[in-house]
Amino acid sequence: MGIWKARTAAVAVGMGLCLGLIAAAPALAAELGGIAGRVVESEELEGLNGVEVCAEAGFASSTPLVCDETEGGSYEIVGLEPGHYRVHFVPVADPRYVSQYYLRTYRPEKARMLEVPEGSVKAGVSAALELGGWATGRVTDGSGNALSDVEVCFQNDLLPELDLPCVQADQGRYESERLPPGPYRAFFSAPEDRGIFPGESAEFFVEGYNETPDVDAKLELAVVVEGSVREAGSGVPLPGIRACALVPGSEVEVRCALSDAEGRYAIRNLHVGTYVVGFSVQRSEAGAPVEPEDGFVRQYYEDKPSFVEATVLSAAVPGIYRDVDGHLSRGPEVFPGPALPVAATNLPGAASPKPRKVHCRKHFRKKLVKGKQRCVRIHRHHRR
Repeated sequence: MGIWKARTAAVAVGMGLCLGLIAAAPALAAELGGIAGRVVESEELEGLNGVEVCAEAGFASSTPLVCDETEGGSYEIVGLEPGHYRVHFVPVADPRYVSQYYLRTYRPEKARMLEVPEGSVKAGVSAALELGGWATGRVTDGSGNALSDVEVCFQNDLLPELDLPCVQADQGRYESERLPPGPYRAFFSAPEDRGIFPGESAEFFVEGYNETPDVDAKLELAVVVEGSVREAGSGVPLPGIRACALVPGSEVEVRCALSDAEGRYAIRNLHVGTYVVGFSVQRSEAGAPVEPEDGFVRQYYEDKPSFVEATVLSAAVPGIYRDVDGHLSRGPEVFPGPALPVAATNLPGAASPKPRKVHCRKHFRKKLVKGKQRCVRIHRHHRR
């Protein structure tokens, strides 16, 4: 009888566990949600057909890219796991319009991430697309030669907060992405090692689905000064030495660079002009030269010991000026200090000063002390 009761109890417990797991199973799978809204034309506010709306999963969701196409301007994306999404509106049927990210931005990294809750559709995720134009132009140097690796970015002068995509110039020519109507400026920049100064265009206007041509840039090429720094005598490369391009006549620093592990340095992005190149140059906060901390004596191009004697480097055209080397010696550098006052007796032809007369008070008498007249007290001895 006891064995039967035990078996019955075990069966009851097992059935209870199974029923509990069955009841809990739906709770383990999260209910899917979605995103819905409208896409309209910005001026007429009419619904646009054929706009592909895509929800791009963020860091909190494993759902892949899910899209829907507008009909009559409306869309609804369903089957999204709970999480964060970036919404992209792409006018596939009519490329005259500018694609856009939610909320009214044109660059993906600026898009607002939407949180889709479990089991519900987030409505009102809408966009108003604009007819866009585009700008074209050339990027050259001062001699008219085409420049590559130049990035061209755009700013709307009325809406500077708009984040617009940049493009790369290819063999000197570029074409922008679609730009919303309005006044713009183009900004041109290149990687530092290309030796190209940045530039900016004059203001130009984009009006609807039209090309704005001849937004050109003529960029200035830079001067680069290269060389090595070695120890005088031994020729050992010296890393960590400060090499500076200085203004002739004033010794004001323009740009500086540190030598690398092989003693090589490169001072980049200098304008065409004349420079004095100094090695082991150290400056105080006030701009005056101070004793270097690297243990070497300051020197100038072509092994000149002072700024006055320094050779001036003439960089009349853009390009790389190589072999501007330094050969440094160890030891502290002596900087001239303020002149000390000189006694009048040391000046040539100066008359020797007259000796000062000494007058002693009562109970004092004159006495020669270390070559000078002094007054000393008279000590009286009393008889007992």
